[in-house]
Amino acid sequence: MMKKVLEICNKHNVECEASLERYMGCGFGICGKCMINNKIVCIDGPIFNSKQLNKMTEFGNFARLKSGRKVSLKEYHSRI
Repeated sequence: MMKKVLEICNKHNVECEASLERYMGCGFGICGKCMINNKIVCIDGPIFNSKQLNKMTEFGNFARLKSGRKVSLKEYHSRI
């Protein structure tokens, strides 16, 4: 859903911010379970602006399981 919001905002040249959800194991950046690209959601976020989101190739394409393993959204939704 947030990916679609970003696409609409980009289309209309509107800045936006999104709060990203990730499983967080430790809450202070050591475990890496909440990573998205080079960002650690529990440290760098969870709110990211449209400039940051546009640079995240994983945003809207991949998710992380409770274990921290990165999987495609299709695989993620088949497991939950």
